[in-house]
Amino acid sequence: RVHGTRVLAMASILKKLGVGSKKEAGLDSAIVSALKKSKEFSFTAAELRTNLTFAQRVERAAYFVKDAVNVRYQFGLGAYYGKYPGYFKLLDWYEGRAYTAFIYTNVILFTVLGALVLPVAKHPDGSAAYAYPAAAQDVLTAFNIITGFFCVVDVVLRLALRRFKPNRSILFHLAFNLLLFFDTIYAAATDRLGLPYVRAGRSLLLLRSHSINNTFLSLVGVLPAAGLIFAFIFLIMLIYAIFSTQLYGDTAAYSTSGYLNFNQIDGALRTLFLMMFTDNYPDSVLPAAATQGYFAMIFFTSYVVVVGIVALNVVTSSIFPLYQDVQHKRILKARIKQRKTLLAAFVLCDSEGNESDGLISRETWAILAQHV
Repeated sequence: RVHGTRVLAMASILKKLGVGSKKEAGLDSAIVSALKKSKEFSFTAAELRTNLTFAQRVERAAYFVKDAVNVRYQFGLGAYYGKYPGYFKLLDWYEGRAYTAFIYTNVILFTVLGALVLPVAKHPDGSAAYAYPAAAQDVLTAFNIITGFFCVVDVVLRLALRRFKPNRSILFHLAFNLLLFFDTIYAAATDRLGLPYVRAGRSLLLLRSHSINNTFLSLVGVLPAAGLIFAFIFLIMLIYAIFSTQLYGDTAAYSTSGYLNFNQIDGALRTLFLMMFTDNYPDSVLPAAATQGYFAMIFFTSYVVVVGIVALNVVTSSIFPLYQDVQHKRILKARIKQRKTLLAAFVLCDSEGNESDGLISRETWAILAQHV
């Protein structure tokens, strides 16, 4: 007998993974097609069941279901079960609540300490550059080094959990964390801020969160396609800038500081960029209108309408479907991994050893629900 809430929880997990969900039905054909073309490592029935009792097979299947929730396949608990006990224990500990709470706290502290640890070098006037007592400064510097060290250790652990088979993401994170740690050591040893601008990169460590990381990568994936749209807006600005320098370049009422004039193309572009948001519209239009009347108002108003109202809204409306397309590809990639893990779990739960009938017994399902 199985408590009803466990079965409901199992059904809820599978629904989140898109199994039997109408919302995910549109991805089914793409998932099936991608699974057939995928060359990623796949388990055979013999590899999954070898030297395992039925109880152990169901237990391993439960770990595959958990791997599906965490969107992993080849380097997960199900893959390591019974085959790599050391990696299995390490991954189970790595994903535990205690370590997760510790490492996120460590990342937040390391990010905050980047702003708190100040240089001890003096200002040109001879006054001290920091506002903390020497003892407090030493404590902050020590915590800065310790938290930076654990950030590097965390990436090394992630590399170890992949059996030291890194992908580009792991290598980038490792190099980035080593750079931040070196900057911390350099700052502590030389009593300075460290390498220029490097400390600001600590905020990127918050990308360790899967939800933040996925959103960030999706936005980055939109940039190449969105670049063409921004290039089109710049082209329109350039056309108006050329006309404005010829029409209003000798208007004496404009500022000569370079931030509000049409004397040169760079000043015109800066002025038009601000006008795109109607920030300096009166200051830009009135001097020209005083010499050329309504034509100047029509000229600059057309620019605000074309660029500030039409073109910027085109950017917004274009970026959203681009973001959806990038996000769809990421979801498809995740679903493929999840379906593979669920297929492996099904093969393990097939009590008859013949998955061709496409069924598992109710008793097996109940035991699997207990484990999950």
